[in-house]
Amino acid sequence: MDQHAEATPAQTAARLFAHGGITGALLAAIAWETTPLGPAADWPPSLRTSVRLCLTSHHPGVLWWVPDHLLIYNDAAIPLLGTRHPAALGQPGPVGWPEIWAIMQPLLAQVQTTGTTATTDDHLPVGDDRADVTLTFVCSPIEDDVGQVAGIFSELIERNGTERRAARARTRQLETTIAAMSEGVALYDARGRLIQLNAAAQTLIGLHDPATTAAFMALPDVERARQLALHDAQGELLLLADLPQHRILRGETLAASDALELTGTTLTGQGAVWSCAGAPLRDEAGHITGGVLTFRDVTAQRQFEHHTHEVLAAVLAMAAALTTVPEPAASSAANAVLTQVVRLAHEVLRGVATSVVTTARAQQWLTPLAVVGLLPADEARWWTQVSATRLADAAPPPADARLLAGEETLLVAAPGWPPGADNGPPTALVVPVPLAQDTLLLTVTRAAGVPFTAPEHELARTAARLAANVVERERLLAAYLATQAREAALVEAQRRMDEFLGIASHELRTPLTSVTANVQLSARGLARLRTAGDSVPRSALARYEQLAARTVQQLARLARLVDDLLDVSRITAGQLALRPAPLDLGGVVQEAAELVRAAWPERVITVTQPRQGDLTLVLDGERISQVVVKLLTNALKYSAPDTPVRITVRRGVGTLRVQVQDRGPGIPRGQQLRLFERFYRVPGIEQQSGSEVGLGLGLYICRTIIERHGGTLGVSSTPGVGSTFFFALPTTPSRPQHS
Repeated sequence: MDQHAEATPAQTAARLFAHGGITGALLAAIAWETTPLGPAADWPPSLRTSVRLCLTSHHPGVLWWVPDHLLIYNDAAIPLLGTRHPAALGQPGPVGWPEIWAIMQPLLAQVQTTGTTATTDDHLPVGDDRADVTLTFVCSPIEDDVGQVAGIFSELIERNGTERRAARARTRQLETTIAAMSEGVALYDARGRLIQLNAAAQTLIGLHDPATTAAFMALPDVERARQLALHDAQGELLLLADLPQHRILRGETLAASDALELTGTTLTGQGAVWSCAGAPLRDEAGHITGGVLTFRDVTAQRQFEHHTHEVLAAVLAMAAALTTVPEPAASSAANAVLTQVVRLAHEVLRGVATSVVTTARAQQWLTPLAVVGLLPADEARWWTQVSATRLADAAPPPADARLLAGEETLLVAAPGWPPGADNGPPTALVVPVPLAQDTLLLTVTRAAGVPFTAPEHELARTAARLAANVVERERLLAAYLATQAREAALVEAQRRMDEFLGIASHELRTPLTSVTANVQLSARGLARLRTAGDSVPRSALARYEQLAARTVQQLARLARLVDDLLDVSRITAGQLALRPAPLDLGGVVQEAAELVRAAWPERVITVTQPRQGDLTLVLDGERISQVVVKLLTNALKYSAPDTPVRITVRRGVGTLRVQVQDRGPGIPRGQQLRLFERFYRVPGIEQQSGSEVGLGLGLYICRTIIERHGGTLGVSSTPGVGSTFFFALPTTPSRPQHS
């Protein structure tokens, strides 16, 4: 860069006020282009020279620039202006320092008119306490390039300021001590104005240059508190009266052992916790002359304490989760416990994402179990990707071997993982725990450049062991429940088999006993007929015919029982054969109804069918008739002898529906789904007509037949009203399903 290049207006202004201390910094912050003087870079040489001389003087000095007598003064004059500082800077004399204007106005006019130096000695109320002080004002003219008086420089000399100078000396000594302290220190005067912030305090609240510091110190207390967002330890916004400087100026001492803790935000936007102590400053008479406030940053300490509490709470919560026994029917409960353990580990270890997977020792495919910290879309992608990943792909050799050997491993995560990582590849801490069947891997992923501490390694190991305990417990519980289910199934199967054998033996023995008795009676009767010769009574023949008819009925009953057993055997073996053919469903239903009427001539059976339309379906007529006969027979058996049974054929949407309605006792809702199981009989429902009990196989066989035709079989029942059994067959031609 050319060292002789002309300086910019901003550089010129900065150089002008560079060595002016606090006042210079404040002057540099003034927007001079909005004042009558205009931009500082355009000031005449006489004004720039006067400002430099005033600001660098060690004696109190004030520059009055005509025609408005704008005020510019140095740091040494600040104690004399008192509360008028810093608002007086750049203001006209009557506005900036009205207490002395009545004395200064004629003196300045004299200097401006005569062009000569003038002095005056007056008692003036100056300083913070407005004490009357004898000041000598030595006012000298400052001429411009054409010899006109453009400004007046006043040097201020105290005539009775011995005590004041001693006090200022003590103040400077205190300020020097404060500046050297490592803790933040703020010094306040008796009126609560902030008069000093040491370097440590400026750093703690985020002040980094003199101009910003001076502007911040000039703000009212309430505005400074607002910018720092000060709250108490309970998170309540601090009221003005509760600010620590106001408390110490009221005479309260904030001891270090009972320090006030405040939370807030630095001026650079960082959250912070400050511990504040302080005390009032008193003169020899005990009057409060100011206050000193010390504060230090305890953010890291509080974060560590908070993190410690989080860790303890997480460990307790993990222990509580581990002792939670999931309900046997809730298979997702164990997964919820594992997810809770992973979430607690995620919160304690402050990862970007935390997950648990298992890997088989042989094939080494990964099985995802839980993940926390991802957005829903990213979590769905994680489950898909992990399920299709081998351990060697996620942890390239030799890391995979170390993990299988039970060694913790730090990995560099794959590019772009986790989603949103934009500061370089993140770091993943993987903690393995060998299980009985495979290996569990707890992975904590962090942003690049954030290391894991030794305590965090131990926490990760603890979380991994807890997760392993949850997984192992879930597996043991699942195995236990499976064993219980198998045992319960065996007990139920044995109970049903015992019940079936009892019913079957009774149902088979009854017709066999009847047939045996009939045959024996017939044999004895025939023996007598042989000895009777040709004279055979007609009544004897009728009796033998009746015995023969009963034998035929019992043999038919025995055949039906055997047929049911054979059908169940065929269904179980997958060999239930169907012979489909186009048939009129209405005709099949009508023929089945006639068969039932013949067996139950005393009962009323009504058949209702559509009068128009084709009812032809591709079906096995014998099997569908078997279903209709079974539904009608059940309706007759479980309803009163004097009540009718109605069978209806109707068209549905894409189906033909057949329903059988009775006025029996009805079936409870909880029992309806089990009606179609093998050997199941509804408890508490008694047969009201007929003598056949059955084996509990009929509805099971009916459901199988209907389902093999592509249809459905169901029941609608209301206890105390009756039941309606129905089946629906599709009208679209289709090949009935075979075993």
